[in-house]
Amino acid sequence: MKISFTFFVYTAESRTLKKSAFTLAEVLITLGIIGVVAAMTLPVLTQKYQKMVLKNQYKKVYSTLSQAYSKAVFDIGGDTGCVHVYEGKQNSTNTASECKAFGNELRKSLKFIKVCQGNALAGKCIPPASYKSYSEVYKEFHPDMSENEVGQLESDCPYNKSQINNRNTVYVFNDGTIIIDSRGDRNDYAPYAFLVDVNGQKGPNKWGYDLFKLSFVKEKNKQYRLMPAGCDVTEKGGTTSADMLKNMHI
Repeated sequence: MKISFTFFVYTAESRTLKKSAFTLAEVLITLGIIGVVAAMTLPVLTQKYQKMVLKNQYKKVYSTLSQAYSKAVFDIGGDTGCVHVYEGKQNSTNTASECKAFGNELRKSLKFIKVCQGNALAGKCIPPASYKSYSEVYKEFHPDMSENEVGQLESDCPYNKSQINNRNTVYVFNDGTIIIDSRGDRNDYAPYAFLVDVNGQKGPNKWGYDLFKLSFVKEKNKQYRLMPAGCDVTEKGGTTSADMLKNMHI
């Protein structure tokens, strides 16, 4: 019996391939959609990233300051009257000797590279555009305030533009952090009520973004700590110092 085999060989020429491709119009439409989506999402992502960076900077600066203040208290014997709030009440009994002694200890931990006393803007201790006044920010949310009420605010919270630029004592850290003391008469005291710009000369230089209020207080349980105690405001879209502290571990 004779068996025969037939072989059929496929070659490139023997196959018919059907190729498909996008038209120019389809490509342009797809690119347009991608562009719209990117334009909508990138600003939100950028804003979230910037807030995360500033939150981490706040945590770092707060930790550095807290450790320095705690060490200073320990080194002078565990007690000081140089505080902004004393056991729940605003302290009005700070003495020059106490605040100077506390300031001497504090400076051993906090490395200031520059101090401007009454000339922060001219001395370039603060950003060239400076900061908004406390009363200006507060009034944005209370537009019906009278001039007398604004004046009282500026008396209670001495952080108007003129005071920051030309009166308050300002300290600059070696990492760029800026402390704006509520006072302007001394530069050898320990700041116990102040503003802190957590990223220094960098923007946005706005209340509630990189500029926050802190005070050194002695609580009713006799513990010392840094916390907001009055004058804690934020520009639109920002976060108060109190809320930053609450969210530090989130």
